[in-house]
Amino acid sequence: MNLNCLEIAYKFGLTSKGKKGEEVLFLCPVHDDHSPSLSINASKNVWMCGPCREDGNPWKLAAFLLGVSPEDKKTIASWLKENNLISDNGFKPQQAESTTPPTVVEKYEYRDGWRLFVWRKTLLRQNLFALCHRR
Repeated sequence: MNLNCLEIAYKFGLTSKGKKGEEVLFLCPVHDDHSPSLSINASKNVWMCGPCREDGNPWKLAAFLLGVSPEDKKTIASWLKENNLISDNGFKPQQAESTTPPTVVEKYEYRDGWRLFVWRKTLLRQNLFALCHRR
């Protein structure tokens, strides 16, 4: 499972109120907050709210924002699935593949002993795979 604190905050509807060093600041929805006290360190993928005395990993952030215990796996997983942050197998869904066509890196043509075309191998850059064309 590859969860991200910032993605969870944005999916929950929180709006960034600025940045302080590595920390992205938000108003905490759990307590009456007038100056941003919920901070997320994107590079470390951790969060904390000083007044609430809570902190932790992305899973604990989802639990905190939902108002449930981190042990309430069913509720948290359900919310994460509804918001497309994890799939049914517990992993983050794959992003849609790029619609840009792959570029040809190299082409190899294979011919038999009479120099007749047998097959062609084309090496593409986008996903680094080869296409083979046979006669």
